Amino acid sequence: MRQQFGRLTLAALLAGTFLAGSAFAAMAGHPGEGDKPGPGMERMDANKDGKIDREDFVARHKEMFARMDRNGDGTVTPEEMRAAHEKMREEHRRRMEEQMFTRLDANGDGILSQDELVARGEKAFAELDGNGDGVIGKDEMRHHMMERMRPRRHHGMHPGGDGDDGGEDEGGER
Repeated sequence: MRQQFGRLTLAALLAGTFLAGSAFAAMAGHPGEGDKPGPGMERMDANKDGKIDREDFVARHKEMFARMDRNGDGTVTPEEMRAAHEKMREEHRRRMEEQMFTRLDANGDGILSQDELVARGEKAFAELDGNGDGVIGKDEMRHHMMERMRPRRHHGMHPGGDGDDGGEDEGGER
């Protein structure tokens, strides 16, 4: 009985932490977008009034819980939570690959040519070569890395320049 109580307590704590953390991340907008809500906020705003009230918040958490509760028994086991995390990671990986391909496929034909990839590399080189001397020095690389980290330090979100904070919910959906 004691072991079962410990396991249930651990599962409840993990689920609560997981739900609260993901809700906070989902509510956040993207850096530099002012008052424009991020996609997570749009998902949580059930009545689309631009605000998240208690009912929106509770409804979203019930929805997330239902997706984690794979067998529908009203509880989430560590195995179900693990499966939800694995699904989220796979969906995130897939989205990142699709976004990368889309950015590289400059003409939008659904095929990545060598010319498109080389052109993207040349653009990246020019951005890194801040002083235009044809060489990327340590200082230029350090400056570039600090610039990429700035949104993360100031907003707690991942850099990327594509407006995607990388956040997602427990069901692996955006």
